[in-house]
Amino acid sequence: GLGYSQFQYSNASLEGIIISRGKEGKPVIVEVKNLGKVRGAETVQVYVVPQKEGNAVRPVKTLADFNEVLVELGYEYEIHIIEKGDLITFWDAAEGKWAVSKGTYKLLVASSSSP
Repeated sequence: GLGYSQFQYSNASLEGIIISRGKEGKPVIVEVKNLGKVRGAETVQVYVVPQKEGNAVRPVKTLADFNEVLVELGYEYEIHIIEKGDLITFWDAAEGKWAVSKGTYKLLVASSSSP
């Protein structure tokens, strides 16, 4: 929606490794600072970008989790968002089961899914 403030994200980090389906993820930590002239609400979103794997059809990115925070004018908050391990899985139709692609995944921290 329409906002009257501007936010800056910095120092995004991941504490740990996402390992497998069904296991709790690790927190993604990001600092959010209000650069505007009034306090404002910001929805911080974390997306998982899968790697290309064979013929598997995967979305370009998947919303992992989000957290809304009210940030006072001039203040900076540290936001912790938990990424769930299930988001790195896909249904392997050939094998008839959930599968996890080995490799590296990107996590994106953003205020929306728009590029």
